[in-house]
Amino acid sequence: MIFEPILTRQQYFTCLVISLSVLLVFIDVAQFWYLSEILLPLFFGYASNESTPWLALFAKYVAGPIAMPLGALLFGTIGDRHGRKVTLRISCLGVAILTLLIGTLPTRSVLSDAAPIVLTSLRFFQGLFAGVMLPTCLVFITEHFPTKRLGIGSGIILSSAISGLLIVSIYLNTLINTLTIAEIMSYGWRILYCISGTVTLMLFFAIDRLKETPVFQRHHQPTTPPTFDDAAINAISLNDSISDNLNIETKNRVDSQTAPICQKLGRQLRIFGFSFLPNTMPSLILSVIIASLIIFIPILLLPLIEIGFFVSPVVSRFGGMIGMLFMMIGCVFFGVMADLHNVGRVLMIGSTFLIVNAVFFVYHLQSGGGFILVFFALLGFFSGLIGAIPSVIVRLFPTKIRLKGVTLSYALSYASLAITLPIAIRYLSLYIAFVPVLYVMFIGLVTLFVSFYVYYLPRTQADINR
Repeated sequence: MIFEPILTRQQYFTCLVISLSVLLVFIDVAQFWYLSEILLPLFFGYASNESTPWLALFAKYVAGPIAMPLGALLFGTIGDRHGRKVTLRISCLGVAILTLLIGTLPTRSVLSDAAPIVLTSLRFFQGLFAGVMLPTCLVFITEHFPTKRLGIGSGIILSSAISGLLIVSIYLNTLINTLTIAEIMSYGWRILYCISGTVTLMLFFAIDRLKETPVFQRHHQPTTPPTFDDAAINAISLNDSISDNLNIETKNRVDSQTAPICQKLGRQLRIFGFSFLPNTMPSLILSVIIASLIIFIPILLLPLIEIGFFVSPVVSRFGGMIGMLFMMIGCVFFGVMADLHNVGRVLMIGSTFLIVNAVFFVYHLQSGGGFILVFFALLGFFSGLIGAIPSVIVRLFPTKIRLKGVTLSYALSYASLAITLPIAIRYLSLYIAFVPVLYVMFIGLVTLFVSFYVYYLPRTQADINR
């Protein structure tokens, strides 16, 4: 069937605002990781206090990610009850304020021993708000788009996330090439924090112009005639049995004013068991694939390659930027393919090429790496297969708990990987040079395995009519 990329003006505007939101939030959060070698000495110093190095490690690896599941549970519940737009606004405003606070925060020379505590606290609350942004944007855009356009909508959102990491990487290289170390330590690191925080704050007002998702409106106002295309994403799960159980629970629920607490708790547990648990494991695995490639390819791969292989830092950094650029292209490409073909088949083919390319990537590095930029581009492009995954995750959960399910899956996956993966992979790379590429191959194999499950997922009537 010929792909028809025609959307309404409101859908184009929604996609633009949501994409910018994801881009800016990834810039806001990623800066600390890229600038950690500058920020940690400024705020933690070299005090004789034995707890300072541990606090620095906590601020870098743990403070932000550990807050993400808490934020996902809190804001995901709010979004399922009061609307996706409410969660989107809260997340955007919180990230903007905290980013500006970090960018204007006095260093240890002014705040003394309070500086590391304040910075760590700001990182924690930034993770609380930022962790819910990407999954909320994915749910928001897919509930606005027709079913036949879920893939391209998801691909554009993930491409925007990678573009935020690319901008931070370019910014860091610009600082290194234009400013002295003293200038960077004095004010250079603050520039992007203040710019991105201000723009994120301005974007908060643009979010006010967005409309609540039609799927959420129809679910909470079932008596109102639908005012959107019938091809929009179903307001129920792909699994009909789950939807039936949800309907039964909704019809049989007792009045909240008179029902005993045990009945309320029992009803919530039944809804949780029918709706959330059966889809948690597939959603977590798919979220791990997304989080792994977002963390590993743009952030961790370059320093690990420089440790294990004789590659020029200039070439590796430029190759990393090429890889991120092609990863952005790959996200959109695989998202479009998910709209045209069965998502399981798309993931099957994409993961196979990712594994094969990882093998050739290692072989080429051992052979001298004359065409390393080409292999960076290929590795980035096939890592873009993550663009096809969100269109599956958002439909694993019914509308009633969709945002909470998606945000918790992503937050738990990202938090666990962000805390353990950098330390574990870096440690193993000291003994086995091939660990970075072996990990990419492992993720490819997991994706290949999961693709068979995705291939046989129940399909909606709109999917069948493609």
